[in-house]
Amino acid sequence: MNTVYVRRSLERALASITPSIATAWENVKYRPSTGTPYQQVNCLFARPENPTVGGGFHRENGIFQIRLMYPSYVGSRGATERAGLIRAAFSRGTSFRTEMVDTIIQRTPEIYPGRIENGRYVLQIDIRFFADIFAPQVLHEVVPTDAATYTDTVLASLFDTSGVGVAPIGSFTFGGEPVISYDVTSDVASYTDTVLASLFDTSGVGVAPIGSFTFGGEPVISYDVTSDVLVLADPVVAVLLSGGSVGVSTFGSVLLGGP
Repeated sequence: MNTVYVRRSLERALASITPSIATAWENVKYRPSTGTPYQQVNCLFARPENPTVGGGFHRENGIFQIRLMYPSYVGSRGATERAGLIRAAFSRGTSFRTEMVDTIIQRTPEIYPGRIENGRYVLQIDIRFFADIFAPQVLHEVVPTDAATYTDTVLASLFDTSGVGVAPIGSFTFGGEPVISYDVTSDVASYTDTVLASLFDTSGVGVAPIGSFTFGGEPVISYDVTSDVLVLADPVVAVLLSGGSVGVSTFGSVLLGGP
């Protein structure tokens, strides 16, 4: 998904340039009109860099390539002015963010010499970019003792059975039923099963209203007890929690009990 966010940032930035121009987006059907300028877009990802040991960080590199396709033999001014607008929009150091992924322009865009190609005057602009990608934060680690360590000792004490900050996984219950998470601020408990949770849908401290069941701070659509899989309402957050499976997160993959 990270490359999708990078591409989306760059394409949105290009589309925001005024005045607008017809665009042939990558792998999208487009039929040029005779005499009408347009731009052809490709996002070329290069080999990622791994500057650190381990799988927690890598850097995406690439070229956002724009080919201005102008009528031939009418001069170069129109295409050259458009190339200047693109260069200004993607100036060196400019950053674009989509879903917590920052795409940064590495160099001043390169404008290549114009040429005639298939009856069009073509002016190519290469925009070099990079994006530093960090793996989702791991909030607990399952160890041989089957214990979870919390970042908040006050919250941890609510679920603690053997010492502040540590409790056996799966031992958390509320109203006699297993708890996925507990929000100490709003006093909302989330259960492993929405049907069971509805049994506790009454007013009172520590009781979760129907529809407020959350996991990792996001609403839960359903939870399959057999396969131990949660389906989340927010697919982007689900990706962060699951490590790549859109809309699905495995129970226990983030800190039990929040935050």
